[in-house]
Amino acid sequence: MAARKAKKSGRRARPRKAKKAKSASKKMKTARRAAPKRVAAKAKKRPAPKRAKRAVAKKAAAPKPTRQVETVIIDKVEEPIPGVVVVTEYEAVIDRPKPPED
Repeated sequence: MAARKAKKSGRRARPRKAKKAKSASKKMKTARRAAPKRVAAKAKKRPAPKRAKRAVAKKAAAPKPTRQVETVIIDKVEEPIPGVVVVTEYEAVIDRPKPPED
């Protein structure tokens, strides 16, 4: 049996017009909205109590290089004029690394 073709009508299809939006009634507009439901607060998980850590032996810290400090103080006393004494003090600080001990 042969399949039939759909018969087209001689009229041209008209484009559909957009429908006018219906306005809400005055009662609906003035009606108050219901208050939103409150959501119950969910219980938060509490952190587990912390366990005591095992005692671990601390590593021995490398010894810090020690410094050798040498201070030199020189006092110079002069009497340029009889009865007038001038004292001059010089101070020098020398900081150097301590020589390694063998």
